[in-house]
Formats: sequence, C-alpha cells, structure tokens
Amino acid sequence: MAEQNIQHIKALFRVQYHCMPYKAIPRIITEAIAKRVAQTSNFYPAKGGISAYYSPHMILLQRQVDYSKEFVAELGSYVHGYGHDTRSDHRSCTIEAIYLGPADNMQKGHKLYDLNTKREVTRPQITVLPITDQVIKLVEAHAAEEGVTDLQTYSRRNGEIILDADLLAGVDPDELWDEDYVLQILRFHQSMT
Repeated sequence: MAEQNIQHIKALFRVQYHCMPYKAIPRIITEAIAKRVAQTSNFYPAKGGISAYYSPHMILLQRQVDYSKEFVAELGSYVHGYGHDTRSDHRSCTIEAIYLGPADNMQKGHKLYDLNTKREVTRPQITVLPITDQVIKLVEAHAAEEGVTDLQTYSRRNGEIILDADLLAGVDPDELWDEDYVLQILRFHQSMT
C-alpha cells in the first residue's frame, strides 16, 4: 500500500510539473510542487482508509477543504502579490511572483516565489495574470543559476535512472539492462514470426 501511495504522489508530481510552461524550475518551486501534491492527495477519502466519507485532511485537521482558499490559482501561475507591505516611499507594494500555493495559516494568504528576490514570500492578496515569454525565461534563468537545466525527478547523483518498482514487478532488475538477455528476447520474437 505504501508503494502505491508513493507511485501516486510521483504521478501527481509529474502531472503538475508538465502542466507548467517552464522547461526548468528553481528548487523552491520543485519543493512547493512536492508539498502541494502530498497535501492535496489527502483532500479525498483514502481507498481502504478508516473512513469512506471523510478525508485524512478532514479527520486530522477537523475542517473541510476551503476551496476559496486552496484553489485560488494554479501552482506555477504568474501573479502579482500585494497587501503586505505598507511603505511610505515610492517603491511598489506589488511584487511579481510565481504562485506556490495557499499559506499554511487560517487566513487566506498565499505563498509566492518572488521573481526579484528569488525567495518565498507570503502575501494576503494576489491577482492572477497571463504568463509571458519573458516571465518563463526569467524562471528558467533562475533555475539555470541553481544548476537545474531540466526535470530530473528520479535519478541518482551519477545520472542513473531510478525505475519505479511497479514497472519491475516479477522482473530481475539486472535483466532490464542485460544486452545478452535483450538479444535473446529479440531472437525469440524473430523466430516466432
């Protein structure tokens, strides 16, 4: 069961990542995706869980999902965040940012990736805007500064791909990359035709 949950979260992560227009994203956004998919997977009742009607979110936090807070914008959206800074000078109180999700408090705040400071910030209000090529290139440039060039979700540091266990059920992992084994299978299929 735990392996299925891990596979489910991996799949949700891949979907969320590939729905965004970026080729590469900074680590802050990657971490936000991982947290968000793990959190939202608890918004509905678990198959075989302790309740067929109540989600783990509702059981543990004893409150329903507030859709007006949780789903204001899609993760990775371009937004303007405002309402937090009260400055008496001419600097703008609005920040350009990428939406990371709702704040973890009871208020309706939002976690944002500030495009100017490259840090996570919180703002009580946002306005979702259409994303431009300039914003996409800026986010990808921030990722490149961190050494991220593309999504390498499941590989070791040496570049070796970590395969999902469900792809390997009943198969010896050494056989997957054994050239002699592959040639043997190919010869077998050719002899059948």
